[in-house]
Amino acid sequence: MTSLQLCQLFEHCHIYNLGGFIFQNKLTGTSSLLAIPLLKCSLNKIIYLHRNNLGIHLEDGIENIRDLTDLGLDKLNAKVLLKRIDVWKVEGLPLDFCSSNNSSPSMTATADPSTSTEIVQKQLDVDFASARYCRDRAATDRIVASADAGNHLAQAYLSILYDRKGTLVETNRHKAEEYATKAISWLKKNASSGNNYVLYNMALCYCDGRGVEQSDEEAVRYAKLAADQNHAASQAHLGFCYHFGKGVIQNYSEAVRYFKLAADQGYAEAQFYQGFCYTYGTGVVKNDKEAARYFKLAADQGYAVAQYWLAVRFEYGRGVTKDRSEALRLYELAADQEYKPAVLRLETWFYDGVD
Repeated sequence: MTSLQLCQLFEHCHIYNLGGFIFQNKLTGTSSLLAIPLLKCSLNKIIYLHRNNLGIHLEDGIENIRDLTDLGLDKLNAKVLLKRIDVWKVEGLPLDFCSSNNSSPSMTATADPSTSTEIVQKQLDVDFASARYCRDRAATDRIVASADAGNHLAQAYLSILYDRKGTLVETNRHKAEEYATKAISWLKKNASSGNNYVLYNMALCYCDGRGVEQSDEEAVRYAKLAADQNHAASQAHLGFCYHFGKGVIQNYSEAVRYFKLAADQGYAEAQFYQGFCYTYGTGVVKNDKEAARYFKLAADQGYAVAQYWLAVRFEYGRGVTKDRSEALRLYELAADQEYKPAVLRLETWFYDGVD
């Protein structure tokens, strides 16, 4: 199985960040495969893991989280992958999975995922979400490196990061405009191709007025084109537009519909907003348990805003069993990402002498 096929498998199973692990380490060929026991019926079909050309051989495949963390995966992604591996050992690969190279993945590696435009663009899209909402350092660094190397899609994403607060890229409108200018001609040229990532970035350019004249209506038009093709970020953006009446007539029900479409794909921002809607009963019947559930989905991905809102629920027992220790843990996670409400709450928490 090639690195490209591994990325395709991870994408098929909606565990996109693992493709980033491959992409980040430039895994190519048989000497650099992620060790993952891709077993169809038995345990004897084990693929060897090599990272940065270090010939690491896992005699019995992946058996525990440490096998993965020792090789560079963070603990959260290691847990996600290990659960999948346990299923694959018993049931084999998903029956509906078919890589683009062939229907029965070969053990002979061929392609570097970085040579595939589709894989690169998908990874940039995933990296943007991680960089934007979870302050992911590796994802941010990949976008910056790709943008500086002349990748126009990366330049478009980096332009957004420079124009938003709360990321690892310092807010800088001048830089945002600079990178938008570099990318806009390429975006316009490729907008008619139906490429989701291009359409989404065109929507955000019009939303913010970067490289084009600001137009909420044009932003909605481009976002709808991508959302109709099931692009999660575009669906989340449309949910935002309907919720606040930007470029469309305000419609909470439509907002919830789009948030749910994106949330079901694991998009952290949409999961948070879905929880927000359940908190206040906008577009749905107010439901504290559902609100907490959606906040947790986003919080578990490292989204600081969701961590804070979930912490409040644990502190006061809204939709969850009251647990001040868990509330404190979540406040600290959000504060570690410099989310100001969490920082202020911790100052009050300790000032008041709360245990």
